[in-house]
Amino acid sequence: MRETEKEDLRRRLDDLSRRLESRVRDFKEKGEFSDLHRRSATELRQRQAELVKRIDAAARASAAWEMTKAELARDFASLFDDFTQFEQTLEAARMKTR
Repeated sequence: MRETEKEDLRRRLDDLSRRLESRVRDFKEKGEFSDLHRRSATELRQRQAELVKRIDAAARASAAWEMTKAELARDFASLFDDFTQFEQTLEAARMKTR
């Protein structure tokens, strides 16, 4: 496995995690975070943690990296898309309360 690819994907996951935590904190502070939002955030966190484990496993088995890389990239894209949808849902809820 090329170390730069692993580092890039981990960096992107870390950035996504920071964005998620920031959004959750922001909405909790404003009292706009429902149980449904909490469940969605928990699911996103779990998927992110699983993806980190898979990246680390692929890194240890460097021969498997080329085979796994596309799958991991696809799963990251799916996670990112779901996070973006989560953000839009939070914003829509915020707009309804104004």
